[in-house]
Amino acid sequence: MTARTRILFVDDEPPVLTAIERQLRRDRARWDMVFALGGERGLDEVHKGCFTVVVSDLRMPNVDGVKLLNAIGEACPATVRIILSGDAEAAATSQAVPALHCVLTKPCDSATLRDAIERAIDAAPQHC
Repeated sequence: MTARTRILFVDDEPPVLTAIERQLRRDRARWDMVFALGGERGLDEVHKGCFTVVVSDLRMPNVDGVKLLNAIGEACPATVRIILSGDAEAAATSQAVPALHCVLTKPCDSATLRDAIERAIDAAPQHC
């Protein structure tokens, strides 16, 4: 039996996490999705176990997206990292994150988000 793909979504705004969860509702049967409110909770989830894909906001208080994704890169280097941000400077700032898979802008429609995640899963090593 193949392990289900684990995906972590991190944002500091509850409505954003709720919207993503609604957008990807039909994917619950094939993906284990975890929704963490803020970078600190995101780190807590990663300490429990690695994820195949992490989708994070860039600008968050305390532990921002750069810190979070860099820490994930050190703890779980095979994890594919995606930034989903409403920040116009996300592309420039995301260069601070090594091996970043892609940058998506908010709002992001479900087809674009799903496609980016599926491409990330295809690119991820199978041992995640």
